[in-house]
Amino acid sequence: MYARRNARTGQGHFARSRTRAFSRLSSLAFVHREHPSRVVRLQRGQLVGYPPAEAEDCTIWFALDDGPDEWEGILGRRLDDHSAEVVGIPVFAYDVNLADRVTIVKSAEGADVSSGILLDAGNLTFRAYFETASEPGENWRPLMTDLENLGCWFDTWDENLVAVSAAPEHAQEVANYLSMRQGRNELQYETGRLRRP
Repeated sequence: MYARRNARTGQGHFARSRTRAFSRLSSLAFVHREHPSRVVRLQRGQLVGYPPAEAEDCTIWFALDDGPDEWEGILGRRLDDHSAEVVGIPVFAYDVNLADRVTIVKSAEGADVSSGILLDAGNLTFRAYFETASEPGENWRPLMTDLENLGCWFDTWDENLVAVSAAPEHAQEVANYLSMRQGRNELQYETGRLRRP
């Protein structure tokens, strides 16, 4: 359902060192991967921002499985001293999605670190990777246009790596679309959800 899984590990299609699509990112030896961009979507052809992101007031750090000290920083909105809402779309972390509510603790350095999911909002994250170099907007803009009628939200890591958030009722349609494009060798994709909501 949604994307192919690795039969041995149960992980997503890119599980083995994020396959070729993500191996170049891994080789950059990032330890803290933060993307402070705001989530957007197309609405009647115009880019609009994700409304809860207007109130973002923190970066929530999620531990990654890539290494002993690998983290992804995603925009968040504090709900209280111990919880926050995720208002960004994960590009590397699994099993956290847009609009999820997470518990947070302060690290020794004062960073907000997620220690678990409080409320799974049910959204599904997909990652699309385009192998060929592109001009600004050449890859993500058509993706947004094609998925506009499904109400998806988008965040980009760079011109080649795009994170997509889909509501549960549209997730299979998004997976089918991405699978079709992958079959044409136009992109590679995976789902960011390894466990059911």
